[in-house]
Amino acid sequence: MLETIPAIRGDARIRTLVEAISDEASHLDGYISNLLSATRVTAGGLSPRREWADPRDIVNGAITRRARRLSAHRIEANFTDDLPLLHVDSGLVEEACGQILENAAKYSPSGSTITVDVRCEPHRVHVVVSDQGVGITADEQQKLGQRSFRSARHQASVPGSGLGFWIASTFIQANEGMITVHSRGQGQGTTVSISLPALEPSTSEPIALTDE
Repeated sequence: MLETIPAIRGDARIRTLVEAISDEASHLDGYISNLLSATRVTAGGLSPRREWADPRDIVNGAITRRARRLSAHRIEANFTDDLPLLHVDSGLVEEACGQILENAAKYSPSGSTITVDVRCEPHRVHVVVSDQGVGITADEQQKLGQRSFRSARHQASVPGSGLGFWIASTFIQANEGMITVHSRGQGQGTTVSISLPALEPSTSEPIALTDE
């Protein structure tokens, strides 16, 4: 409603503040929706709505929809040629990628680079997100994926609920995928790898059926 007021639209400073409020409200709404969906998935009350999707569209969508939250970082997205299609719930997978990107931005210094590499191997597509942030200790790595887990060293300095990675893991597992985390240690960055089953390149083109 504030955005529709002419006096606000005409004042650049106030308009920027209102846009920030709108962005935060949209983010909260999306976060609550993801939390509810993840809870329903784990309880067996929600099944993925699978469709054929291009992994490029999924990753680019995740980056675009979180442009404001990623704006303090350089995002480098690299795609190998001839990526096969994925038979997944593209909405859930995109949200999972978005959660991983947000975590990378949250735990990395401003101006650092977040790299997204999308590559394939037989039967699988891998989305690999690497940052130059605080890294993960061996103890933290064992607890990642637990609902509401947050490292004690970040609780006073980085806001969060500890649910983002759990939500991402839940959405990926619901699509028969796997998610793994690697870090060389504290202060040495983190790499999160998402692996999803893929259609073989030789059959990646949908077959048209005709009535005889």
